[in-house]
Amino acid sequence: NDDIGRSWAKQPAAIEGLRIRALDVDRIDAELDQLWLLASRGFSDNFLYTPIEQAEFHDSYRRLLPLVRPDWVLVAEYERRLIGLCLAVPDLLQLRRG
Repeated sequence: NDDIGRSWAKQPAAIEGLRIRALDVDRIDAELDQLWLLASRGFSDNFLYTPIEQAEFHDSYRRLLPLVRPDWVLVAEYERRLIGLCLAVPDLLQLRRG
């Protein structure tokens, strides 16, 4: 996507019950709980997948929060259940290069 300024979270849902929104950092523990469930189920059949405990997942991803722009994390929900995630982070090496 060349237009990273476009807010996809503000686009109307084409499917009834589908909602796409930005990560809610004010509810980060609840968000991480949902993301852990999604990742645990979604990747469990993948080659080299190793399950981790929920607390370890929280600890790992909490360390990334200073780098995360909540509007660059899109959460897809269907009937209030998390079904997908799109995560982007700034290219910190590019920032260093100017």
